[in-house]
Amino acid sequence: MVRRTYWVFRRDFIAYFLSPAAYVTMVGFLFLNGMVLNFEIGPGRAGGDVDIALRLLFGNFFFWILVLAVPPLVTMRLLAEERRSGTADLLMTAPVRTSEVVLGKYAAGFLFTALVWSLLVIDLAFLAARLPAGAEMDWGKVAAIYAGILGLGAFFTAVGLWASAFSRNQVVAAVMALSVNMVIFLVGTYHQLFSDEPYEQLLYSFVSVISHFVRDFAVGVVDLRYMALYALGTAIALGMTVWTFEARKWR
Repeated sequence: MVRRTYWVFRRDFIAYFLSPAAYVTMVGFLFLNGMVLNFEIGPGRAGGDVDIALRLLFGNFFFWILVLAVPPLVTMRLLAEERRSGTADLLMTAPVRTSEVVLGKYAAGFLFTALVWSLLVIDLAFLAARLPAGAEMDWGKVAAIYAGILGLGAFFTAVGLWASAFSRNQVVAAVMALSVNMVIFLVGTYHQLFSDEPYEQLLYSFVSVISHFVRDFAVGVVDLRYMALYALGTAIALGMTVWTFEARKWR
């Protein structure tokens, strides 16, 4: 099983670097974060405070756009392109299980998503170099934030792969995954807008990804309950992907 899963993973991960879309995604990622650094943090809004600088970089509008949009862009072709080109028929008649195909493609998508986010180290190094004398980058908080990004990214990557199993069209798959991610993102804000009940606020606060970052990851705390929540969501989404691809692979 491991060998067949690795074969699928290796095939799809290498394929990313043979497509211009991968490089467009990485360049766009660096551009948006660079723009935030220059226009949001550069003029001195952080006032030399590292905590404020990190909150501005990891809590702005563009940050959440990237969190929601990068996984759908990375995963949109993984299964949709197989069905569109007809290679899904060949793949599924090979001595490989559907679960192995899904896990291999998921591993490729998640690793590439992590690679894209690793580019942010360039911006962080640039930010650290611009801090005033006596101020130091809190790399512990950065590591906690990265843990949150990777945990949530693992979940959104699984959602993106599930959406890719639905359609032969990559754009449709990306839009569907982004829409689901948006619903997941917004459901946690319900308690702030419509609910005054304490138990409901506690529940929605627990599933709110904004709360996860604002209250914990951004201050250097990695709450394992949230990581477990992301892992559970990932497992459910991958299970749904296997079922969906099995049901639709010949359509």
